[in-house]
Amino acid sequence: MNIAVLAHESKCSLVDFLLLIDPRRPYCRYQAFLNPNNQIAAIESLLPAFTCLPSLDSLKVIRDTALGQRFLIKTFLDSRKTWPSFWGHIMRKLDITSYRRINSFFKKNDFLPILSSPKGYENWAKDFYKKKLPGQFCVVVNMRQSFLSKNPMALHRDADLKEWIKFFEAIYSSDDRVKFIIVGGYSEWTNQFLRLPNVLIPRTMGLGLAHELALLAHADLFMGSSSGYATMATFCGVPYVISHIEEKFSQSIEVPVGQEHFLFARHDQRLYWEKEDSASLERLYEQMRTSIVSRGKDVF
Repeated sequence: MNIAVLAHESKCSLVDFLLLIDPRRPYCRYQAFLNPNNQIAAIESLLPAFTCLPSLDSLKVIRDTALGQRFLIKTFLDSRKTWPSFWGHIMRKLDITSYRRINSFFKKNDFLPILSSPKGYENWAKDFYKKKLPGQFCVVVNMRQSFLSKNPMALHRDADLKEWIKFFEAIYSSDDRVKFIIVGGYSEWTNQFLRLPNVLIPRTMGLGLAHELALLAHADLFMGSSSGYATMATFCGVPYVISHIEEKFSQSIEVPVGQEHFLFARHDQRLYWEKEDSASLERLYEQMRTSIVSRGKDVF
C-alpha cells in the first residue's frame, strides 16, 4: 500500500517490484525464525502477496547482494521513485508497520488505491464462489495460532479456537446458508474444523496463498485476528471486522485505542480491540451483516 500511494502521488501507472534479499540475513526483528536454510521456501510461499498490486508490471527476486546494490544505485542515479527510499535501504531503516504515508494520502485525496486478487486469480475466485458456494454468504476467517506453529511467537496474540468453534456452531444452528472459509497455514487450525458443516478449508483442497487472497478479495465479509490476512482485508475493499488488536499498534496506525475504524474505513469495516469470545463474535457478525445490508448489498 505504501508503494501504491507513492505510485499515485508520482503519477506512475506501472510499478516494478525488486525484492532484495540478503541470504545471509534474510530476516527482520519480527521474523527471527527465518535463516539462510529456510529463507528460499519462506519467500517463495509469500510471492503471491506481492502480485496483489493492480499496477504491477514486473516482479524480480534478487538474492545476490552485489547485484542488489547495483540495482539500488541505478534507481538512485536515475532518480526513480522507490519505497523504501534509497537511503532507507542503505541504512536498513525500513518503515514496514506505519500507516503514516497511507493516512496522509487519504487525508489529501479522500480515497485510497485498493489491492486486488493476485495476478491471474480473480476469475478463478469468482468461478469458485459461483460453482462451489452458490447463494451462500461467504465469510473468510483467519485465526492467529502461533502456538501451533513450528516457531511460536507473541502467544498473547493468538485466538481462542474453542470460542471460534462455538461461534461457527451457533451461526449454523440459526442459518445454514453461511459458509466460513478458513485461511492460513496448516498449523493455524485443528481437525475439529473438518467436522463442522459450515466450514471450508482451502488448504485441504490443495490450494495455497494465492487462492486464499483471491477468495478474501471477493468474500462477503472477513473476520479474524490482526494479521497479514487482516491487512489484505483492510486494503482490498471488502467488509471486515478485525479483532484482538494490540494496543501498541495504535501509534503505528494512528488510531486511538478503542476507536472502531481506520481513518479511511467505511462503516462496514470495523476494528475490535478486545480478545474475542463466542458471544462477542456473534454480536459482531450480526452487526456486520446489518452494516452490509445498509450499504445496499443483497444479503438473504
